[in-house]
Amino acid sequence: MQLDPFISGLLALSATSLGTWIALHLRAQAGTSSTGAGRVMRHQAIRMVLTVVCLCALSMAVGAAAAQLVGRASRLGDEMRVHYVIRLEDGTEAFNSRTHKEGKPILQTAGKCTTVGFGNGLIGLRPGDVSTFTVLPEDGFGAEGSPKLNIPANAKLTFEVEVFAVGRAARLNW
Repeated sequence: MQLDPFISGLLALSATSLGTWIALHLRAQAGTSSTGAGRVMRHQAIRMVLTVVCLCALSMAVGAAAAQLVGRASRLGDEMRVHYVIRLEDGTEAFNSRTHKEGKPILQTAGKCTTVGFGNGLIGLRPGDVSTFTVLPEDGFGAEGSPKLNIPANAKLTFEVEVFAVGRAARLNW
């Protein structure tokens, strides 16, 4: 999985700061025997400042990476990676995304799916959520049904959805 360029930059900054801190620390240690106390204290102050900068940058990078991976609740128009099952009222499975397109999670857009009910059911879900909701015929496939999915006309449907990613993370290679 690829990280966002901003997060990669923060991680690089952290690594650079850590390298600088190590170099200054080694110089300060080497210079303690032949220099005065003022020079040693200056190196210690620089080392402390660089340590704080390094820790802040690392903290920001880890926090941003965690937010990217954990994710936030979906909003109208967000892309999402989901697996879902559509069941008819009698419990018959009409569609299962795990058996479709190599079993990879499917890219959907919250609030803008084939059926109004399914799209609206995705809004507010977070990565890791598993949700089950019912969609009435008028918000599902309606009077036409979906012959392709073996969904009859005026079918009341149950969607079982598992969310894997929301937003930018949904566009990464899956």
